[in-house]
Amino acid sequence: MPRDRRTRRDLHALDENGMVLCNPRDQEAAHRAEVEGIATQHHAAVTCRACRTLLSRQATKVWMMLDRRQDGVAIGSCDTASSRYPSGSRTNAA
Repeated sequence: MPRDRRTRRDLHALDENGMVLCNPRDQEAAHRAEVEGIATQHHAAVTCRACRTLLSRQATKVWMMLDRRQDGVAIGSCDTASSRYPSGSRTNAA
């Protein structure tokens, strides 16, 4: 197999299990990325487009969960009028 001659390689993010974020099922890819020095735990340094997209989606989910906790809505609860208003404070207009 010919040696990769690219001078600049994308830096990939590693998940909590040490797997490459954009290819989490491939253990060989995770090992290769670590050996070749193209994997990092430092999320601000990631240059792989797929890894950056996945990192931003994870961050968005975390912020949404924190926002819902601050609003007093339990995580996993249905976001309907009945869960937003205490019982009896809103009447159904017929």
